Amino acid sequence: MDFARFDSTGSKMIRKQNNLYSLASKLSQISRLFNHFVWEPLNSEGFKKLTYNAKDQKNSELPVPSLKRIPKDTPFIATHVWPAQGSVHAAEFGDGTFECAEKKSINRMIDRVLEDKKFFVHMVEQISKLKTEGYYDGAYQCVKLAVGKNGDL
Repeated sequence: MDFARFDSTGSKMIRKQNNLYSLASKLSQISRLFNHFVWEPLNSEGFKKLTYNAKDQKNSELPVPSLKRIPKDTPFIATHVWPAQGSVHAAEFGDGTFECAEKKSINRMIDRVLEDKKFFVHMVEQISKLKTEGYYDGAYQCVKLAVGKNGDL
């Protein structure tokens, strides 16, 4: 499966970014000034910046609509970072629940669950499905802790 050949927003974005990267790479080989002042600094320092990586993470969410339709047991190998990261996002959306590692993200998740009924239903369905399959019971454990119960729910 060649994700770059898909007719989707994520695939189109990757193709356009690859074309820009190829053009700049060719320019760097032709022009020493471009290479010295633009291309080398961008590749050695620019891509390391947190602001660049945050945008990169958002780009990786664009392939999710296409990737979440691929069955979970289908092997997927990506030759580009965005579909690779997008497949992780798709697995979270399509098969599981979103993880909240810090207080701020937990509060955002609670707000979203309270405000968005469709999202709430999705989360409940996924938690129930994964609980039944034996993969997940974290939410059940949290509820037991919150209400002070020791037995199974």
